[in-house]
Amino acid sequence: MTRSINLIKKNHYRGLKHLQNTLDNFFSDAWWPTQTNELWEEFQLFSKLSEDKENYYLEVDLPGVKKEDVKIEVENNTLRIQGERKGEEKKDEVKRHYSEVFYGSFIRDYNLPNTVNSNNIKARYVDGVLNITIPKSPESKAQSIKIE
Repeated sequence: MTRSINLIKKNHYRGLKHLQNTLDNFFSDAWWPTQTNELWEEFQLFSKLSEDKENYYLEVDLPGVKKEDVKIEVENNTLRIQGERKGEEKKDEVKRHYSEVFYGSFIRDYNLPNTVNSNNIKARYVDGVLNITIPKSPESKAQSIKIE
Protein backbone atom coordinates (compact mmCIF):
# COMPACT_ATOMS: atom_id res chain seq x y z
CA MET A 1 0.00 0.00 0.00
CA THR A 2 1.44 3.34 -1.04
CA ARG A 3 0.80 6.27 1.23
CA SER A 4 0.83 9.64 -0.48
CA ILE A 5 1.19 12.98 1.21
CA ASN A 6 1.46 16.53 -0.05
CA LEU A 7 4.81 17.99 0.85
CA ILE A 8 3.34 21.24 2.08
CA LYS A 9 0.30 19.92 3.95
CA LYS A 10 0.11 18.38 7.40
CA ASN A 11 -1.38 14.92 8.00
CA HIS A 12 -4.31 15.66 10.35
CA TYR A 13 -5.17 11.98 10.91
CA ARG A 14 -1.88 10.92 12.53
CA GLY A 15 -3.32 11.43 16.02
CA LEU A 16 -6.27 9.16 15.22
CA LYS A 17 -3.90 6.38 14.13
CA HIS A 18 -2.03 6.76 17.42
CA LEU A 19 -5.31 6.58 19.37
CA GLN A 20 -6.34 3.46 17.44
CA ASN A 21 -3.00 1.77 18.18
CA THR A 22 -3.26 2.70 21.86
CA LEU A 23 -6.75 1.24 22.16
CA ASP A 24 -5.72 -1.89 20.23
CA ASN A 25 -2.82 -2.40 22.62
CA PHE A 26 -5.04 -1.84 25.66
CA PHE A 27 -7.59 -4.45 24.59
CA SER A 28 -5.10 -6.97 23.20
CA ASP A 29 -3.51 -9.92 24.95
CA ALA A 30 -0.25 -7.99 25.29
CA TRP A 31 -1.17 -7.15 28.90
CA TRP A 32 -1.74 -10.80 29.87
CA PRO A 33 -0.20 -12.94 27.15
CA THR A 34 -1.37 -16.52 27.10
CA GLN A 35 0.48 -17.57 23.94
CA THR A 36 3.07 -16.12 21.66
CA ASN A 37 1.04 -14.02 19.25
CA GLU A 38 2.92 -12.17 16.54
CA LEU A 39 1.08 -9.26 15.06
CA TRP A 40 2.42 -8.07 11.73
CA GLU A 41 1.75 -4.48 10.84
CA GLU A 42 3.25 -2.37 8.13
CA PHE A 43 6.43 -0.44 8.77
CA GLN A 44 5.53 3.25 9.11
CA LEU A 45 7.69 6.13 7.95
CA PHE A 46 7.64 9.17 10.20
CA SER A 47 8.83 12.39 8.67
CA LYS A 48 9.35 16.07 9.41
CA LEU A 49 9.16 18.91 6.89
CA SER A 50 10.68 22.35 7.21
CA GLU A 51 11.69 25.09 4.82
CA ASP A 52 13.66 28.28 4.43
CA LYS A 53 13.89 30.75 1.54
CA GLU A 54 16.02 28.42 -0.55
CA ASN A 55 14.91 24.83 0.19
CA TYR A 56 12.44 22.38 1.65
CA TYR A 57 13.98 19.92 4.11
CA LEU A 58 12.46 16.48 4.55
CA GLU A 59 13.71 14.34 7.43
CA VAL A 60 12.57 10.69 7.51
CA ASP A 61 13.22 8.31 10.39
CA LEU A 62 14.25 4.84 9.19
CA PRO A 63 15.46 3.01 12.30
CA GLY A 64 17.11 -0.31 11.58
CA VAL A 65 17.07 0.21 7.80
CA LYS A 66 20.35 -0.05 5.92
CA LYS A 67 21.28 2.66 3.43
CA GLU A 68 21.48 0.13 0.58
CA ASP A 69 17.87 -0.95 1.30
CA VAL A 70 16.46 2.53 0.58
CA LYS A 71 15.58 3.86 -2.88
CA ILE A 72 14.51 7.43 -3.73
CA GLU A 73 12.88 8.42 -7.04
CA VAL A 74 11.33 11.61 -8.41
CA GLU A 75 8.81 11.43 -11.24
CA ASN A 76 6.00 13.78 -12.26
CA ASN A 77 6.41 15.98 -9.15
CA THR A 78 6.23 12.95 -6.85
CA LEU A 79 9.09 12.02 -4.55
CA ARG A 80 8.95 8.31 -3.67
CA ILE A 81 10.86 6.70 -0.84
CA GLN A 82 10.80 2.92 -0.76
CA GLY A 83 12.74 0.17 0.87
CA GLU A 84 12.66 -2.59 3.40
CA ARG A 85 13.46 -3.12 7.04
CA LYS A 86 14.63 -6.70 7.13
CA GLY A 87 13.51 -8.94 9.96
CA GLU A 88 15.60 -10.71 12.50
CA GLU A 89 16.23 -14.42 12.50
CA LYS A 90 13.76 -16.33 14.66
CA LYS A 91 15.27 -18.35 17.48
CA ASP A 92 13.33 -21.42 18.58
CA GLU A 93 14.51 -21.22 22.18
CA VAL A 94 13.29 -17.62 22.66
CA LYS A 95 9.71 -17.08 23.83
CA ARG A 96 8.40 -13.75 22.56
CA HIS A 97 5.43 -12.24 24.37
CA TYR A 98 4.91 -9.28 22.07
CA SER A 99 6.85 -6.95 19.79
CA GLU A 100 6.43 -3.28 18.98
CA VAL A 101 9.17 -3.49 16.36
CA PHE A 102 7.90 -3.89 12.81
CA TYR A 103 9.65 -5.19 9.73
CA GLY A 104 8.79 -5.24 6.07
CA SER A 105 8.76 -3.17 2.94
CA PHE A 106 7.55 0.40 2.76
CA ILE A 107 6.62 2.95 0.11
CA ARG A 108 5.78 6.58 0.77
CA ASP A 109 4.99 9.24 -1.83
CA TYR A 110 5.37 12.97 -1.29
CA ASN A 111 3.63 15.26 -3.78
CA LEU A 112 6.00 18.09 -4.60
CA PRO A 113 4.81 21.59 -5.45
CA ASN A 114 5.49 22.81 -8.99
CA THR A 115 7.91 25.36 -7.59
CA VAL A 116 10.78 22.98 -6.78
CA ASN A 117 13.92 22.21 -8.74
CA SER A 118 13.65 18.40 -8.80
CA ASN A 119 16.91 18.02 -10.77
CA ASN A 120 18.99 19.20 -7.81
CA ILE A 121 17.47 17.20 -4.94
CA LYS A 122 20.11 15.85 -2.57
CA ALA A 123 19.81 13.04 -0.02
CA ARG A 124 22.01 12.09 2.94
CA TYR A 125 21.58 9.07 5.23
CA VAL A 126 23.19 9.07 8.69
CA ASP A 127 22.35 6.91 11.72
CA GLY A 128 18.94 5.79 10.48
CA VAL A 129 17.80 9.27 9.45
CA LEU A 130 17.29 10.19 5.79
CA ASN A 131 17.70 13.92 5.12
CA ILE A 132 16.48 15.19 1.77
CA THR A 133 17.10 18.75 0.59
CA ILE A 134 14.65 19.91 -2.10
CA PRO A 135 15.68 23.23 -3.64
CA LYS A 136 13.03 25.77 -4.59
CA SER A 137 13.10 27.06 -8.15
CA PRO A 138 14.11 30.70 -8.67
CA GLU A 139 10.56 31.56 -9.75
CA SER A 140 9.16 30.54 -6.36
CA LYS A 141 11.41 32.74 -4.26
CA ALA A 142 10.08 36.03 -2.95
CA GLN A 143 11.13 39.04 -4.99
CA SER A 144 10.94 42.71 -4.17
CA ILE A 145 8.89 44.83 -6.52
CA LYS A 146 9.75 48.45 -6.91
CA ILE A 147 6.81 50.83 -6.67
CA GLU A 148 6.90 53.51 -9.36
